[in-house]
Amino acid sequence: MLAIIIRSLIIYAILTCMLRVMDKRQIGELQISELITTLLLSELAAMPIENPDVPLSFFIIPILLLVALELFISDLKNRIPFLKKVFESPPAVLVRYGEPDQEEMQRMRVSVEELLSALRLEGITSIKDVAYAILEQNGKLSVIPRAEQKPASLADLSLPVTETGISHALVIDGEIIKEECAFCKKDEAWIRKTVSRYGCALKDVFLLTVNDAEEVVCIRKKKKGEKEELTV
Repeated sequence: MLAIIIRSLIIYAILTCMLRVMDKRQIGELQISELITTLLLSELAAMPIENPDVPLSFFIIPILLLVALELFISDLKNRIPFLKKVFESPPAVLVRYGEPDQEEMQRMRVSVEELLSALRLEGITSIKDVAYAILEQNGKLSVIPRAEQKPASLADLSLPVTETGISHALVIDGEIIKEECAFCKKDEAWIRKTVSRYGCALKDVFLLTVNDAEEVVCIRKKKKGEKEELTV
């Protein structure tokens, strides 16, 4: 039993490292070759666990070869356009300005129900509101609404725009996140001074964020069923 546990941990560690090498697109955006490689890896991983008599080298060598082959093919596809067409399907336009391409839908085996469901997930209630619906190489549907259906932006209204960027978490549960602080060029003194403006110590902070426009959000740790949010 101990041997099986140890072998399982070794296989888990090797698979984790190999999938990291193959990029995290493996998790959610599988191409055909990537899917085949992933299935083969799962089969190889089961062999030494089910049969303790199988040497680990019988698993490690094939997995290294598969990963090396996948990386080689990925690099080759970027260098030779013809191979990219062989291994990957080109994007398919399913809708053009409110008109579904029935032949393309049939070729890609996409039913009307599936198309309408995907449009609803994008907030589109009528196919006539779609300028383009494109089935991408990763299997996801890109939907571009018609111009009159797009929400008005500040630029459309000729209003002044301030870029706020994204919020960076500088403190989480009383702990300073050094990487985010370095990225935002904030030191510990700035953080302590900022949280003191809200009358609380660093250890009492549940979340402290700041965006590119220097807008601060400070949320105290929950006390007596309440969570107080203070912003500047």
